[in-house]
Amino acid sequence: MVEKNIILSGLSGSGKTTVGKIIAKKLKRPFLDLDILIEETERMTIPEIFQKFGEEKFREIESKLTIKVAELRNSVIALGGGTLMRPQNRESLKKNGNVVFLNPPLDTLLKRLQGDDTRPLLKAEDIKEKKEKLKKLYEERINTYLKSADLVVEGDENPERTADKILEKLFLQAKEEHDFSIIDKIIVKTESKNYEVVVGYKILNKVLTDYIKRNNFSSIVIVTSPLINQLFGVPLKEVFIEKGIDIKTVFIEDVEEKKDISTLSKIYDEFIKLGVDRKSLIIALGGGITGDVAGFAAATYMRGIKWVYVPTTLLAQVDASVGGKVAVNYREGKNLIGAFYQPDLVITDISHIFTLPDKIFSDGMAEVIKTAILQGGLFKNIEENAIKIKERAPDTLFNIVYECIKFKKEIVKKDERDEDKRMVLNLGHTFGHALEAASGYKISHGQAVSIGTVMAFKLSLLLGNNIQKELERVKKLLSFFDLPVSVKELPYKIEEEEILNFLLKDKKAVAGRPRFIVPYDIGDVRVVEKLPGDLKILLKNAMDEKGGKN
Repeated sequence: MVEKNIILSGLSGSGKTTVGKIIAKKLKRPFLDLDILIEETERMTIPEIFQKFGEEKFREIESKLTIKVAELRNSVIALGGGTLMRPQNRESLKKNGNVVFLNPPLDTLLKRLQGDDTRPLLKAEDIKEKKEKLKKLYEERINTYLKSADLVVEGDENPERTADKILEKLFLQAKEEHDFSIIDKIIVKTESKNYEVVVGYKILNKVLTDYIKRNNFSSIVIVTSPLINQLFGVPLKEVFIEKGIDIKTVFIEDVEEKKDISTLSKIYDEFIKLGVDRKSLIIALGGGITGDVAGFAAATYMRGIKWVYVPTTLLAQVDASVGGKVAVNYREGKNLIGAFYQPDLVITDISHIFTLPDKIFSDGMAEVIKTAILQGGLFKNIEENAIKIKERAPDTLFNIVYECIKFKKEIVKKDERDEDKRMVLNLGHTFGHALEAASGYKISHGQAVSIGTVMAFKLSLLLGNNIQKELERVKKLLSFFDLPVSVKELPYKIEEEEILNFLLKDKKAVAGRPRFIVPYDIGDVRVVEKLPGDLKILLKNAMDEKGGKN
């Protein structure tokens, strides 16, 4: 279920990180330390950022990441001491979170910070000067702390008691360890390799540890983003350390603009630096972009090394997790340089979905609905359970994700290399990829697939198929999950000529003419190569669609 974040604020030394970790453990939620996220993103310490760029630049970096972090759900977040001083930070954090102000006495703070020289704003020659600086910061910030707080915790009780007090005041209860009852395996069979997709709830640590124990890897490297590392990589690494397993991390930016050769080159450089060889294991921990780039790095480094995919977004779990498509973008083309390289194992932990920002969850639903249109019966299932899905009920989500993976693995089994039957999985993607590229990747993949799916139905109507009722059902369902169904719903204009240019460059095009995946009914989708009439007129008609929201 979707619950508010717990956000800990206060001066340096107030115990935000310590208390936050305890709360996260009790609630079985991910924990995120904003200061560490800043350091991992910028690849330098906070004192180094202050020294090199100054405080104002640091605050800009902090705000950018704060606004991103604030969109998470079901997480525990420890802020920096000055994070709340910017209005935009306060506004974004309070939308999805309860802000807790930890306010121990200044003498307690001073005692905790004695000998700590890592705080740029508290650097001092002696304890007296540090006390004066601390008092000054307190006086500057106290009103903002109090005004922003949903809960104020006074005193200097031990962290465990403080955590319990916060849970009590927020009417939250510690959760029992999960019994792993929601778990199942799907075997994906292809010409090149057979592998397991393990689907379950809070299964990552156990399943991955067991897999590593069964193998003898020379080294293990996680490829992930700083944000995903904070949420899922750090706790995973803690489990590995307990088991005596050494693990390294390579950070990438998981944004479409960085899914390119330069990022791939940086990964190769890190692999060489870390001594990665053909007996190493690469773990791709993240969404579709991370899976694409890390998977392609694994496919091409030393002519191919083993890799495990841990998809952390709904979109990646139901789509990229099965089939072994790995690639990077090149110049104007999406996924132009790539390979078919199957992972050794996929671990689909649906608990990761509960942290997703609402927009990213909606993106995933575009892919789920696309799969349901292909499969047929699943579409009605989603219509009937739409509210539970939107609320992220664990059992319902498990069933939806499981059914999507099961459907896709049957397609991949028949056509591993996307030469025939597998092409139907691109429903909505021919238009969608062109929309993404024409927008300069301002729109998300899910938004593009949503609009592209509606365009595919419009194309079907123009080809004479009587599917108006089905189109309305599709639009209604996409709209329910807050997805656009028309280009006109986007906040910026996309030129028809630009879309056409990118359509003609689509990987599926033959002799300069794009092939389209056309729905003839829900459960009946076909590949159409030769289109009657003028493609420009068709595009115009598709883009004139007013949308499905009333």
